[in-house]
Amino acid sequence: MIPLIRTVPIVPMTNNQRERAHWSTLKKEKDDWTLLIPLCAEANRQQEGERRMVEIVFCKTKGPESDPDNLHARCKSILDALVRRGWMIDDSPKYIDLRVSETTRARRTATVIAVSDTSEESIDEKRPWKEVVYGEDAA
Repeated sequence: MIPLIRTVPIVPMTNNQRERAHWSTLKKEKDDWTLLIPLCAEANRQQEGERRMVEIVFCKTKGPESDPDNLHARCKSILDALVRRGWMIDDSPKYIDLRVSETTRARRTATVIAVSDTSEESIDEKRPWKEVVYGEDAA
């Protein structure tokens, strides 16, 4: 599988924002995330019995850190978009290993999404989000 690593210049709504949002706002967010995730090539589609590693890093420039339950709730639009675009069969624990983290000292607001086979090294080891957090010349 060719891994997907995508940096998106927005972060999804928090759980509190989602609970108070009008249905049309929720639909717009769902559609926006679907457009931001590239379509999966047939060779990369998840096969039955295969597990995928999905790692999401929320990069914020300011504000307090989110609670773990709120971090996972923020992933809903992203996971739904990955399923709709063919990267995963379903977003249940049977098919994916989900890792979510957040940094509040980023240079710009962004969301980094990585999808790979569970046997490959993790996003934390590759750290493609380091440019967003530390700048382009970060080690």
